[in-house]
Amino acid sequence: MIDGFQIVEEIAKGQKERENINRNGEYIENGIDLDPKFLKLPILISRINQNIDIEKRNNDVLSQSLEEILDFCEDNDFPLETFTYFNLHFLIWQLLQTKLEDNILSYLLELISYHYCYNSIAITVLLDHTQIIQFLVDIYANRNTNNYMHYILDGISGVIRYSPKFKNIFFSQGLDLYISTIFNEDKDHKISYEIVVLIKSVILPPVSDLYYSKILSFLQIFTTLLQYRDYDIIKTIFTSLRHLIQLYPQSKQTIVQQNFQIIAQHFILDTNTKFKTIKSILYFLRFLCDGNSELTQSIVTLDLLNAIYRILSENDDIPDQLNYLLIDIRNILMNNGNLIPLFVQSNLFQYTLESARQSSFFVSIQCCTTLCQMILTGNNQLIDILIENNFIECYSQILDCDEVNILSVGLMSLQYLLDYISKISQPLYENICSQEWLHELVTDVLLLENDAYEIASAININHFVRKLNE
Repeated sequence: MIDGFQIVEEIAKGQKERENINRNGEYIENGIDLDPKFLKLPILISRINQNIDIEKRNNDVLSQSLEEILDFCEDNDFPLETFTYFNLHFLIWQLLQTKLEDNILSYLLELISYHYCYNSIAITVLLDHTQIIQFLVDIYANRNTNNYMHYILDGISGVIRYSPKFKNIFFSQGLDLYISTIFNEDKDHKISYEIVVLIKSVILPPVSDLYYSKILSFLQIFTTLLQYRDYDIIKTIFTSLRHLIQLYPQSKQTIVQQNFQIIAQHFILDTNTKFKTIKSILYFLRFLCDGNSELTQSIVTLDLLNAIYRILSENDDIPDQLNYLLIDIRNILMNNGNLIPLFVQSNLFQYTLESARQSSFFVSIQCCTTLCQMILTGNNQLIDILIENNFIECYSQILDCDEVNILSVGLMSLQYLLDYISKISQPLYENICSQEWLHELVTDVLLLENDAYEIASAININHFVRKLNE
């Protein structure tokens, strides 16, 4: 039988090639990684192994070895293959069954909770070969080591997120009931973020419909924590609410009854709210407002639109992030066509029009798409302003887009716009139809085999070909 620890030093010194044999002498497919940066790990694990016995333990060596392993995990991908090869999970479990100094226990819990518990395969290893997960659950349920509760909550969050089987156990054994108890005992809000992350993990699919009412009970915790204006917590709460809506669309009614949409408004209007938090809030509102024109109208105000303009202007140096924000804004606005006059009054409209003409690709294409969708609502006020500002030039971008949905919206709006212009100004209509670049872009679409073909064909026949024949 070959002991993995006996070959560590030889591997590290390059004096022996990798042997694909585990501690039990069984062949494994991949063995351990011989990348130089990984070679110190077997040595560190060997030192941990030498300090399992409490009577022979050198706490300084044990502490330093764990600290170096944690540093490695922070800077690199989780080395599960190497850890499993040398049975680090089993050594951790052996240590947890002994009396430990506080710093060593802290290192062990950090390694378990922040690294093992956020890797689905590692979780399986812990569940199948140790009682470490049960160890975390016992502390969670008994709340007898409050100094380490942030590690415990984070570890359980990871296991719930990456192990659907454990999520069912969590609910079926009533472990969800302890969340409110722990929250109420956390008077100084030291672990509020970890509590919110745990609830988020509980909400993430898959979740049985049997637990819907249990999940709704957590909304009161969200309402309370939103008062403390911790923006990381705020972001996580609104992300969790979005997941809840996606999982249970019927939850919208409860969410609205508890005024989360009003709270969302306040955070958007608050100039201190961080950009990443605004992103999560608008993404949440997109799902909350979907298909509900009345709710959308109650949320979208002129002040809100102007606040969104400010947010976009202040963050124009990260166009790839604005891309998603603009998509969410468009989806919210398009729930209610009656909001277009309000939109036209806002600074956001001027921003959208100017950015459609000249901005980064991400921002420009989304602004073009928004205005094209609004053209299709038939709002003459908006269309007249776009014609006056020569919006037709913006089609040079949107008709050259590879995204079929965007291309289709662009073509449909162009068809509508040309029909509209032909009725109000024949000279302008003839001038537009004589633009070779526009005709070429529409013709190019005819070469593509996608859903935009029929629309492009109709435009080509009804406007360009007809004008050429005339």
